[in-house]
Amino acid sequence: MKNENIKTLLKGDRIEIPKREIDPNKPMVAFTFDDGPSVGNTERILAALDKVGGRATFFQLGYLMEKYPETVQAVAKQGSEIANHSYDHDWLTEKSLEDAKADISSVNDIAFSITGNEILLLRPPYGAFNTAIKEGITERVVMWDVDTRDWESRNTQSIIEMTKKYTYDGAIVLFHDIHSATIPAVEELIEYYDSLGYQFVTVSELYEIKGR
Repeated sequence: MKNENIKTLLKGDRIEIPKREIDPNKPMVAFTFDDGPSVGNTERILAALDKVGGRATFFQLGYLMEKYPETVQAVAKQGSEIANHSYDHDWLTEKSLEDAKADISSVNDIAFSITGNEILLLRPPYGAFNTAIKEGITERVVMWDVDTRDWESRNTQSIIEMTKKYTYDGAIVLFHDIHSATIPAVEELIEYYDSLGYQFVTVSELYEIKGR
């Protein structure tokens, strides 16, 4: 561990994430957030989700998890899902299989040290993976159905419009919680989709319910 605070933060306690009831007959969407945790931004998303009883999946970078373990814990305590996005956003496909697996495992170890929970999902940086990586790991590789392109526009209204244009029942939507313009967009979108009767679920919950 590069951050010695992690070793004393959890003190062996596991953050319990209770299973909840989701109505399979109602529409649902999985909002996902890459490249965090981002102190302040991530917490605002969690607060917006709390208002509607929602959860999301956060694909986090190992070096930022080490730097901001309290924010990682906040995600777990809220009931949202922590997933793997590599240690520092390197191309996994440019590494040997052994090095790629070591990179992925290091993030899993960091997450377990902070929350006491196992990581089940991986979103490789840039969406780049190959058969060797997919078959060589136990984590499920997760892509997305809707790219809001918040990383490109950095514009709140554009993010809102892109999401509304392409999102549908059962979609996995890609955001990045490191961009300041994304946060007010997500806050508005959560209110909007809640008004339409959508349930905000994690990727794992979506897979289980939709059989994906």
